Amino acid sequence: MPPNVLVILTDQHRNAALGIDGDPRARTPHLDALAARGARFARSYCASPLCSPARASFVTGLTPLASGVTTNHQRVTPGLPTLGEAFRAAGYETVWAGKWHVPEEYPLERDAIPGFLNLALPGREHDRNGYPVRVAGRPGNWEHNLGGYADVPYAEAAAEYLRRPHDRPFLLVVSLMNPHDICFPTAYDRAGPVADRELPPLPPNFAPPAAEPDLMAETRFSHEWSATLAKDWDDRKWRESAALYYRFLEAADGAVGIVLAALPGRESSTAVVYTSDHGEGTPAHRWIGKLSLYEDAIAVPFIAAWPGRVPAGAVVRDSVASGLDLFPTLCGIAGLEPPAGLHGTNLLPVLGNPAGPGPESAFCALYPVGKEFDIAGRAVRTARWAYSAFSRGRIGESLFDLANDPGETRNLAAEPSARDALDRHRDLLRRWLARTTDPFPAL
Repeated sequence: MPPNVLVILTDQHRNAALGIDGDPRARTPHLDALAARGARFARSYCASPLCSPARASFVTGLTPLASGVTTNHQRVTPGLPTLGEAFRAAGYETVWAGKWHVPEEYPLERDAIPGFLNLALPGREHDRNGYPVRVAGRPGNWEHNLGGYADVPYAEAAAEYLRRPHDRPFLLVVSLMNPHDICFPTAYDRAGPVADRELPPLPPNFAPPAAEPDLMAETRFSHEWSATLAKDWDDRKWRESAALYYRFLEAADGAVGIVLAALPGRESSTAVVYTSDHGEGTPAHRWIGKLSLYEDAIAVPFIAAWPGRVPAGAVVRDSVASGLDLFPTLCGIAGLEPPAGLHGTNLLPVLGNPAGPGPESAFCALYPVGKEFDIAGRAVRTARWAYSAFSRGRIGESLFDLANDPGETRNLAAEPSARDALDRHRDLLRRWLARTTDPFPAL
C-alpha cells in the first residue's frame, strides 16, 4: 500500500525558533524529536509572509499571484488543481483538521476545503466571521486568541483519526493556529503576566538595518493593526512580546505532541512533514508580525521524517526549500505525478540525500497592503544570500550576506564589493518573474 502522509502546519513559526537548532528559549521537544528522526532544511522559506497567500500556495503549488490569493480571506481561483484533489484521485482518504483561512479560518461545511474532508469538532459554534466562539465546551471570543483554545481540540480530533483503522492510505493535514496569537496584543493579557526571568534580551538586530529599503521603513508600524500599537512600545514591551511568542510556540509544540503520540504502530508506513505558513518578526528590526521580507518573517522550518527513506538527524545546508515545494514533495512521497505547471520542486531526492543536489533558490512575494499591487516586494534566497527588491522607494533593494551577517544589519546592495552577488540575484529574480508570469517590475 502507498505510504500514509501526515502534514502538520503551524502559523507564524520562524525557522530559528527551534530548540534543536540552538535557540535556548524555544521549548519545542516534540518538534525537536521529529527533526531528530528525520531531515530538516537549514534554509526554508514561505511563498508569502501572510496566512492566506502562503496557505493557498501549499495546496496549489503556485505563487500567490497565480493562485489568485495575494491577501487574506480570498478564495483560490476556481478550476486550479489542488493537493487534496490530486491525492483523492489517487485513492487516498484526504482529511483536513484545523485552520484553513482560504478564505474562512474555520469553515463549517464538511466539503469547504477543496479535495479534503473538513474534520468537524463536536460542540463547535462560530460567529458571523467564521471565528470559533466555543470549541467542545471551551469558551472563547473573536479577539483572535484562537490557538489558545482551538489547537488542542483539533489536535485531539486528529489523533483520534490517526488511531482508527484505515483500509486505504490517508493524507491528513493538521493545521494549528499558534504561535499566531502573538499577532494580537489583546491576547497578551489572557496569556498572563511575564516574569522578569522570562524576558529575553533584545537581539543585536533590534534596530532597523543600515540603508533599509524605504518600503520596509514606511510600513513598519502600519502593515497590520498590532504594529500600530508597537510603535509606542518601550524596550520592556518588546521583550515581553518576544517572551510571549515563545509561550505560544511552546503551546503549539504541545499540540504537535498530541498528534505525534497517536503515531506509534504507524511510523514505518507514514511520512510526516512539518512546516509553517510564515515566520514572525518580533523583536528583530523593531518588527512585529509578518508582512516583511526579513528572514524572521519569511524563513520557516521544513522537517520531514520517513523511516527508511529520509536519514535521521540530517540537515540540508546547500539547498533551499519553499512552501511552493510542499505539494510536489508530497506527491513524490506518495509516488504521484504532480499536476503540470506547478512552481515548486519535489524535495524528496534531497531529503533522502541531504548532501546531494537540490534547489539553489527560493522566492517570496510580499503585498504589504493587500490588493495594492503597485506596493509590493519580491525576495530571492540562496544558501548564503538574502536579496529583496521593492516596487518603489529611493532605496529599493536589499542584499544581506547571511554567512557573515545573519541578523541582516547591513544592506550591501550599494556596496561595490557585493556587486557580483547583487547581479546574480537580480538575474535569478528576473528569470523567476518570467517563469511565473509575474508582472513585478524587473530591475
